[in-house]
Amino acid sequence: PGRLDVHLVSNGMLLDGEFARFARRTKLWISLSTDGDPRAQDQTRPAADGSPTSPGVERALAALGAARSPFNTYSVITPDNVAHVARSADWLFERGARLLLNTLDFGAAWTDTSLATLARQYRALARRYLPAQPEGRIGDALLRDTITQVTMDQAALDLTLARSRDGARAGHKPGPETS
Repeated sequence: PGRLDVHLVSNGMLLDGEFARFARRTKLWISLSTDGDPRAQDQTRPAADGSPTSPGVERALAALGAARSPFNTYSVITPDNVAHVARSADWLFERGARLLLNTLDFGAAWTDTSLATLARQYRALARRYLPAQPEGRIGDALLRDTITQVTMDQAALDLTLARSRDGARAGHKPGPETS
């Protein structure tokens, strides 16, 4: 009671050192919305004029890191950027991001090929983030929960893809209610 937690979602284009220091001082949590490394970011999130947005993301990451301001990154995985997921996680981590949140675009046109790429990217992430004990068991409960979430994401995507195929055969166009 009496405590207010405030979170701000930003694409980082206007986030500078002064604002990052303000965020730290006021305990404002920043969620930096990005699709990852410069290649993924610029391919899927160009500016309105078509110019790259990755320099703005890099500036925002540097400002947040320098200010030691609390933040996370938030990325939406789509068929267009799925091949960049593991490399982007490395890139973000190298720039100080420690809480990387991903979600799948369940409304996108996923194919068997893009789902296979997603599976490869998840395996690549697992090799980076899930240090196995000698017996092959995962020792950290949070990491076990991560595996569970990845499995649930894959199952939901499989169901969405199956529904979209069945619906297409029946002449139905997928909408929010089927994803």
